[in-house]
Amino acid sequence: AASTCTINVVFSPTSTGAKTGTVAIPASVSVTGSPVALTGTGGAAPGALSFALTGTNPTGGSIGTTTVLGVTYPSLNFGLQTGGAKAAHVNVTNTGGSPVIFTSTTFTNILNTIFTQTNNCPIGGVGLAVGASCTLNVTLTPPALLTGVTRISYYTFTDNGTGSPQIFGVTGR
Repeated sequence: AASTCTINVVFSPTSTGAKTGTVAIPASVSVTGSPVALTGTGGAAPGALSFALTGTNPTGGSIGTTTVLGVTYPSLNFGLQTGGAKAAHVNVTNTGGSPVIFTSTTFTNILNTIFTQTNNCPIGGVGLAVGASCTLNVTLTPPALLTGVTRISYYTFTDNGTGSPQIFGVTGR
């Protein structure tokens, strides 16, 4: 008698819009006001990025994964290329539920520079809309020496999307 308790309710909507529910206290407990009505509004899921080759790409080029220092992330794999510069084009698509607003998109070359790039991913503003894509254009210029050594580079996408910052690797030889 004359005791209190706390009931915690977690709101985890799986879609957008208005949501309703109730919490009912069993009749064996003397409570005034049961059931209690609950209301809330589900927001849009965060943005998320996916990567796919598009257009004309070098023979053997593929989207796969790269593992560096125990971390695995999606990557563009050129494989072994010979005979001059080879270009690959990657669509970056927002597969999430709200726009991805990029703070920065950087490209870092490591293990000897053999890659160059351009991209049209929007920085700031309204961002990359749901279902929209931007394009990464990456060029590999195979080295004359050490052709068997795999070179690694990567993009870093800093944004409001899931898992930011996202890493997208580039490998080739």
